Amino acid sequence: MYKLLCIDLDGTLLDNEKNISSLNVKVLNTLNKKGIDIVIATGRHFEKVAELISPLNFDCSIIANNGAIAMEEEEIFILNPVNQDLLQTVIAKGKDYGVKPYLHVFDEDRKTSIVIPDGDVKTAHAGSVCSLNHICHYKDMKKSFQVLTIVFLENKNRISALYSDIVNGGYACEAHIMRGFRKDVVMVEFLEKGSNKASAIRHYATLKGIKREEIITIGDENNDIDMIKSAGLGIAMANATKSLKENADRISSYSNNDSGVGKELMDIFHLTMEEVERN
Repeated sequence: MYKLLCIDLDGTLLDNEKNISSLNVKVLNTLNKKGIDIVIATGRHFEKVAELISPLNFDCSIIANNGAIAMEEEEIFILNPVNQDLLQTVIAKGKDYGVKPYLHVFDEDRKTSIVIPDGDVKTAHAGSVCSLNHICHYKDMKKSFQVLTIVFLENKNRISALYSDIVNGGYACEAHIMRGFRKDVVMVEFLEKGSNKASAIRHYATLKGIKREEIITIGDENNDIDMIKSAGLGIAMANATKSLKENADRISSYSNNDSGVGKELMDIFHLTMEEVERN
């Protein structure tokens, strides 16, 4: 019997308009009432996650920034920031390729979520934060900020070379290449070694006394591969990357725009529409 459900956000639980469909909400509410532990596992900053999942009628734990930070009821149980050597190395390598990263940070005062290069326009990052006030420039970055992820969103050829340079250069880190908003643009992300969704889920499951075979994970991107492989049942959305589908136990016939999460879970947990509609 499955006890823990870990779901990615973008491209999975959220549709392309960044909303959770009515069916997805009702199915998750139903499973929550049945005692299934539901965790959101995403690459987004944790402050924005709370806003995006507000339609759900229950509080769920959040694994954010691809496992660099995780919290349950506002209590942080994982915080694994990037070390200064890695941060400075990646920024320096970026300069060699003519690109500058933006940084997802943990600010104890909860006033800043993202630090962007000097000269960048804040509105370009509006979709990643709850407020433009949560964005600051490099020059205003406080020493107390802890960097969770180093992110580049750039031309595919240029940034792929940077990715290879870091990954094949012997630097200890976690790294992902993900699809961007255009075919010629990709997102590359670097994190502290050990920061990934799979390790965060294992940590959470251990705290709750849940076994690997009792875990379901659902995702769509390459940063979900580790969590898909580490679960009892790893599900790839219909819109998932080829690499993710190759590592999944089950491939959905439905995309994130078809309430794919809800439909898959109705089948797995044998939920009827009548039962779901009551929630």
